[in-house]
Amino acid sequence: MNATSTTATTTTSSATNISSAFSVPATAAAVDDTAAPIICNDVFINLSDYQSVRPLIHRVFPAWAHVPVFIDLASDAADQDPSQQNNSVITAKAATVQSTDKVVVKRLTGGITNVLFQATYFHYPTYVPSAPAPVPLNNSTTTADDDTNSTNTATSSYAASTASTVVDDEDTLTRPQEFVFLVRAYGNGTDTIIDRDREFATHQHLHSKNLAPQLYARFGNGLVYAYLPGRAVHYTLLSDDDVAVAIARRLAEWHDLLDAKAIDNHIALLKGPGKSFVRSFWELLDGWIAAMPENVIKTHTKEEMNKELQWIKQEIGQMGGPMVVAHCDLLAGNVIVPTDWEPRKKTTSDNQNDISDLDVSFIDYEYAMNSPRAFDIANHFMEWQGFDCKKELIPVPEETNPVLRTWARDYLSYFSSSSEDISEVDTLVKQVLTWWGMPGFYWGIWSSIQSTISDIEFDYANYANERLAEYWEWKKRYLNKHS
Repeated sequence: MNATSTTATTTTSSATNISSAFSVPATAAAVDDTAAPIICNDVFINLSDYQSVRPLIHRVFPAWAHVPVFIDLASDAADQDPSQQNNSVITAKAATVQSTDKVVVKRLTGGITNVLFQATYFHYPTYVPSAPAPVPLNNSTTTADDDTNSTNTATSSYAASTASTVVDDEDTLTRPQEFVFLVRAYGNGTDTIIDRDREFATHQHLHSKNLAPQLYARFGNGLVYAYLPGRAVHYTLLSDDDVAVAIARRLAEWHDLLDAKAIDNHIALLKGPGKSFVRSFWELLDGWIAAMPENVIKTHTKEEMNKELQWIKQEIGQMGGPMVVAHCDLLAGNVIVPTDWEPRKKTTSDNQNDISDLDVSFIDYEYAMNSPRAFDIANHFMEWQGFDCKKELIPVPEETNPVLRTWARDYLSYFSSSSEDISEVDTLVKQVLTWWGMPGFYWGIWSSIQSTISDIEFDYANYANERLAEYWEWKKRYLNKHS
């Protein structure tokens, strides 16, 4: 579960077509976009020493053994253009390097269960030596409007550090080719609640369906994979008409195309003969309750929580629709829109059926699991509140709510050009409302475990009780309705 997006915004607009969004850009870095991921389980990133990313990159991309890797410790801005390095330490070191190419690694603002790095390989296709320009370390105020310098400080210091230029004239430099990829290191203790073999197998399966970026490597505590241009949508825009229909149709595609058996077969191969593993939503919750600590949940004991799960299974277990490979963590930070996308300005004269062709992509598959369809959809609606827990943004859980009915119709439209079957919409909405409280139960248990294992500064205990309160509120309404 991530607090923020794990992609970074680029200055170039991304393609909205899903097939092109996950392709590897042509570059002299010569990364094979058809090769199987490299497995290097003996390599680990030390989360307290980001310099440990360097040997991993050289291991995963051996052709880059001669290329220096610089760790930009000063940057944590996800929206910064990777070519615009203005860090004095990085710039000064890069200026002494004889090699033209280089890799610059930036720590992104990551999630609450992992640390994410963006790495950019800068390649200069033509090398024309020139006299090295001075490297500005502190002149951060120079701008394009300064009469003494016609280029931005960050640009000129970066260009000076490359020791390689393509010159149209003495003052004009061409930008290097860039190949961007991500390195994701898992937080300590997260294996207690996340099966990393399942995450790996699911990512591979999604990529085979053109629904996820390519995996380059799996290492001891993380993954290396292709960068997806774009930006995470803000949680307040999850209800935007264009975003909502794009999410509904993409999620329907997931539920239609993904094969739980194929993923499980891959996991079995990864685990080895005779090794058991969790195969479903219900098995997962059984294991989480067994692992949850006492005294974090204020209102119920661990034994009582286990009894509650048994009640859930008996009462609504068969009322969540078909079992599907669900994302299970479809919050705003995991929904990627094109970098240049902006909400359309709606007017009263707009046709309600005039929906844009916006495409969205989903990222972060660590919680993907064979689950009831209604859970995945209900969980997404709960995420409309964001981490600020603005519950007024969650759709009102009523069968007649037009927001829910429109979303259900858009979801069903993936399966049929005629999605106006009222009975199908009724059925889906009823299933989702029956499971309306389950995301609170799920994330409440999850957060109680995190409160004892995570090193990240986040009040997991309070969050556990706040999410479980959503479940108890739903159960009260459910019992009143069915009494």
